[in-house]
Amino acid sequence: CIYNFPIIKNAEIAKWENKKDEIAYVGTLLKERGIKEMVQSMTGVKAIFNLAGKWHFDDYKKEVMGLSSWKKVKFWGFVNRQQINEIHNRSKIGLATLMPIPTYLDAYPVKMFEYMAAGIPCVISNFPMLQKVMHEEQCGICVDPENPKEIANAVNSLLQNETMAKQMGLNGRKAVEEKYNWKTQEKLLLNLYHKILQ
Repeated sequence: CIYNFPIIKNAEIAKWENKKDEIAYVGTLLKERGIKEMVQSMTGVKAIFNLAGKWHFDDYKKEVMGLSSWKKVKFWGFVNRQQINEIHNRSKIGLATLMPIPTYLDAYPVKMFEYMAAGIPCVISNFPMLQKVMHEEQCGICVDPENPKEIANAVNSLLQNETMAKQMGLNGRKAVEEKYNWKTQEKLLLNLYHKILQ
C-alpha cells in the first residue's frame, strides 16, 4: 500500500499561544463526512467552528446551514493551501468524524495526518485503524461519529485542558515527521517502479 501521507514542508506550525478557541474541518462537505453531526456538536461547545470546503448537494447544504448551531460556524468556502494553513494555525483542534461506511472504515483520512502535521490534536472517528494511531501516538481522541454530544465532549475536554491538547499536537507532529509523511511513501513508490522496470 502507498498511503497519501502529507508533505511536511506544506504544513506550517503556529505557536500554541497564538491560537484561538477555534476548531477546524477542511475537506469535502458531504453527508458521509459527518458535517451535520460536527455542526450539531457545536451546540455544546464554546468555540468557533472553521468549516471549509465545497458543498456537493444543495439539499444537504440547506439542512446543515439551517441548524441552530450554524451560528457557531465560520464558513470559508473552498480554500487554497495558504488558507488551509491559516485555518490550522488559528485552530486548537481538527475534526474528522467520518461516518462508518465501508469506504472509510478501512482507510486513513488524509486530513487526520494534515492536522497532526499542523501540530493540532484530532477528534476522529472511533474506527479500529484510527484508534490504533491515536493510542500509539497519543495525538487525539476517538469518538462515535454519529453522536454529536460525544464529539462535543471530546472537543471540550481538549479546550479545557490546554496542556494535554498542546502535548497531543506535538505528539502528532513528531509522528508525522518520523512516520506518516510522503517521504516514507515516496521510497516505496520508487522501489515499485524500479521492480516493474527491471
